[in-house]
Formats: sequence, C-alpha cells, structure tokens
Amino acid sequence: MIDTVIFDLDGTLTDHEQTEQEALTAFFDQIVPATKEFSNEELMNLWEQESDRLLQDYFKGRITLERRRILRMQAIFREMGKTLSEQEAYHNHQQYVDTYLGNVAVFPDVSDVLSSLKKYKLGIVSNGESDVQRSKLKGAKIDHFFSAVVISGDLNISKPDPAIFQECLGQLRTRPERAIYVGDHPQKDVGGAVKSGMYGVFIDRHQKQRKNPIPIWRLFGPFKNCLN
Repeated sequence: MIDTVIFDLDGTLTDHEQTEQEALTAFFDQIVPATKEFSNEELMNLWEQESDRLLQDYFKGRITLERRRILRMQAIFREMGKTLSEQEAYHNHQQYVDTYLGNVAVFPDVSDVLSSLKKYKLGIVSNGESDVQRSKLKGAKIDHFFSAVVISGDLNISKPDPAIFQECLGQLRTRPERAIYVGDHPQKDVGGAVKSGMYGVFIDRHQKQRKNPIPIWRLFGPFKNCLN
C-alpha cells in the first residue's frame, strides 16, 4: 500500500522555467541594458550551460557554493564583454536571487493537490542549492506540506543517484515500495526513483516529451484520482 508521495520541485510544483526566465530578463535589463543584443533564449541557454558546468565542479568538491555563484556570474558577463570583480559578481548574484524568489510561481493545481494528500507522508527531493531551494518552498507558501526536504546541495549527490531518494525515504521512515515519486524529468526523476525501488510518475508540464514510453500527465488531476 502506498503511504508516501515525494515530489521534485522545479518544473513539477513550481514553474521554474517561467520564473527563471522572467527573473533573468528583469535582472539583465536592470543591470546591463546592453544585453538587448541577446535574446531571452540565448540568455537562458548561456545561464543553464554555466550552471550545469559549475554544478559538477561543486559536487566534485572543486569549488564552494559561493565560488560557483561568483564564477557563473563572471562567465555570463564575460560573454557580454564585461569583467566583474568577485565582489561585483556576488552582489549581482544576490540581486538575481532576490528577483527570482520574489516571483516564485507554483502551477495552478499544486495547492489543491497537496491539500488533498494529507493522509500521506509528503517529501521533496530536489537538485540545486539548499538555501535557494528551501527559500522557493517558503516563497511559494507550500513548505508546510512536507515532512522531509532533501536537497542535493546538502549532500553533494544529485538525482538520478538512488542515494538521494533513499535519504528522503529514510527521513520519512518508509520503504521504497510504499512510495511514489513525481517529477518532470524522465531520467533524473523517474529513472532515479525506479532505481531506488519507488514508483515513478512523469509529469510533463510543458509538453516537451511527446514521444516517451513512460505514462505522461500534464496536470495532477489524474494522479490525485489514482491515489484517492
């Protein structure tokens, strides 16, 4: 019998794609008006590229979290022909984060679904920086629903490593065969959850995975009905 539901955060509960794009656009418009020569898509791609590259260095212990933030901002501005000192880069990062956290958006069905799952143990497993991810939960006003929140930045391991899912299961004191994991990435979320022994549910909010062998839901309605 299922007694536990664990969720991914970005792209599953919070609309990370929309929030990040709006925050980056507002940030660069404010800080460097000259970036009008870059499209929103180019800015997003550059940001994601540097984020992924430096995240691996962070997980391998090569750089600290603060250093990662500084290097990412310096790399972005370097592409735009501007050199930032470490102090300037860190200050700019904080401005971006403040903009992001002030506009965290949850998908419309989230609060209703979480409220309907009170008889289940609820948890979060998310890749990212611990302070930022936890602030997102609070900013979205959904942090009170979860008994366990496991963030990759706290453990130096990330999805799809089964160990991060097992950490959350341990905190919730349940077994993998009694748990469902819901996420928006077929490999990192569903694949990792299945390898850890859980059931995996794939939710495709933006209809990006049209051809996929995994059952796909865009909204939480069918998922909630299956549980209840």
